[in-house]
Amino acid sequence: MQLIPEMRAAILAALVALAGSGAGAAEPPPTTAGRPSHQESARLHGDFHKFWWKNEGEASFDGFDSGESETDLLYSRLVSPLWSIQAGVQYANEWSGDDYHDRWSAVLALQGLAPYKFEVGNSPYLCEHGDLTAAIEAEYDVRIRRPP
Repeated sequence: MQLIPEMRAAILAALVALAGSGAGAAEPPPTTAGRPSHQESARLHGDFHKFWWKNEGEASFDGFDSGESETDLLYSRLVSPLWSIQAGVQYANEWSGDDYHDRWSAVLALQGLAPYKFEVGNSPYLCEHGDLTAAIEAEYDVRIRRPP
């Protein structure tokens, strides 16, 4: 499905506005090099089975509009107490002026908690054209508090 550039820009602007409009939010939405961006995720789950929806993107509306977005729909299965395997599809699109590209990819991912509490995720993507790409992420939460 291809959307006209004005509709894509309006949809992304609404998502960016929603992502940054929390109650009492005093900060503007996050930006990447002057471009508004958004990142959301949600899940429906039981103890062993989960369904994930992950979405992220960015756009530029200064004169020549351009941007990109990715949406993952994943089924997740717990394979050990701290690790799960995920399988599903990704829809990615990018646009620049009148140029628009989209692609569907199959995803098989491993996500979990590594030693020393690092959250790790790796996802290879095989797109409809046969291209293979990968995304590797690692996070570590640092707790900051005021001394007693």
